[in-house]
Amino acid sequence: MQTPAGVTELLAIMCVVSLLIERILEFVVEHAFPAKGEFLGPGTASRRMATFALATVLGILVASQTSLGILAKLNPGVGRWFDLLFTGLLLAAGTQPIHSAVTLMETKKHKRQASPLAKK
Repeated sequence: MQTPAGVTELLAIMCVVSLLIERILEFVVEHAFPAKGEFLGPGTASRRMATFALATVLGILVASQTSLGILAKLNPGVGRWFDLLFTGLLLAAGTQPIHSAVTLMETKKHKRQASPLAKK
């Protein structure tokens, strides 16, 4: 069982890994999926599902290649495959809030740069 400091450290690592997965997916989705179209076009449910599936696969790969298994750290009796699946899903689920925050910051930055007051 993890101490509170160990759990905090684990959550911080999860946030960083989710951020890395989100940035990788941003690049992959931008270049692999078409910009137009109904199936995997921007803002479609199919694109969100495909992105989540890719994020889950990346999360499982990261968890399997590192010692990032969440459940194994909290309860050592948990099976490895279940732990990898759970950790991968948790990492994938963390990419959406991070994506929203990064998009918001980029939007504010662009608005600030386009502002007439910023050019003085």
